[in-house]
Amino acid sequence: MLYLRQFLKLSTSLFIALFLVAPTAQAAQHINVLLYHHVSADTPRSTSISPDEFAGHMAYLQEQGYQVIALGQALSLLQAGEEVPDKSVAITFDDAWRNIYTNGLPILEQYN
Repeated sequence: MLYLRQFLKLSTSLFIALFLVAPTAQAAQHINVLLYHHVSADTPRSTSISPDEFAGHMAYLQEQGYQVIALGQALSLLQAGEEVPDKSVAITFDDAWRNIYTNGLPILEQYN
């Protein structure tokens, strides 16, 4: 259990660090992609984020001025050699679990 807590603290720290060092002066030729598996407090912690934690991630992105774009849009821009808007991020979900719809979607809608 201690190992899992350390891993989660490290993961959260890496998540925050990723965005603190992201380029902000000009548009980039890359896209940040966040992948979530479960948005639930009742699923295995190793593959889950609680709704409160997920809301915290979305609040952070909004507060820091990140623009959420569709992964397909990002790929189209990159393939066409066009610049991806500065501070862009694509949010993806693995496996289409019901808790993504019931817990994650309302949070995404709250943060546009």
